[in-house]
Amino acid sequence: MSLVPYDGSQFPTRWNLNDFGLYLSYQAHRMYFWLRHVAPVVATAKLKQMERNVINDLPFVSQDGKRDIKRWLGHYDPSLFTGSIDGVKQEHGVYQNGNKGFNIYVTFSARNLKDTQCRLAIYFYFSDGTKLRDFNDSYRTTDGQVFAGEYFTPPYDNALYTDFVVFMPVSELHMSSGSYNLCFDISLYDERSKTHFATSPSYYHFTYTSN
Repeated sequence: MSLVPYDGSQFPTRWNLNDFGLYLSYQAHRMYFWLRHVAPVVATAKLKQMERNVINDLPFVSQDGKRDIKRWLGHYDPSLFTGSIDGVKQEHGVYQNGNKGFNIYVTFSARNLKDTQCRLAIYFYFSDGTKLRDFNDSYRTTDGQVFAGEYFTPPYDNALYTDFVVFMPVSELHMSSGSYNLCFDISLYDERSKTHFATSPSYYHFTYTSN
């Protein structure tokens, strides 16, 4: 049955079977279109107007459920991001693309960060806590501290990374010949807000020696 001859704006004045069938078909089609395409947009727009505190006060909804609602509505809330650095290992005297350096293996967790781009950052110091300074605008933070890092994007709400590796060229430590006691610490942050959600509990020490 085609709806083309009937534009849906007229209410049948004479209730013959054909007109009544056309009228019902048009109204059913309009209702389907509204439910299929319009209602979800309206519902989402209304829900997005809800303040975060309203979602937090929803009864009979678990904390995980409230978090998922916020994520579905597009809320970005770095206060929900948590994690921990659970283990660190060092492997010295390795080469990558012809550069001598060392690998730092980090075991860590990231929670409530599914599909959020993050970074593992390693900051280098002298043993007394003085920052190592960069001199070639490479492997550095914005304030000029020697730094190495790698990006990661957790695929789950509770993600565990085992032996996540970061390579550090020894040339980027910018040390002159001799032997030096150096150290580093580690931080995890989300790339969008630069919010650090986990830091290492202490410095990790190593000795740099060059002739």
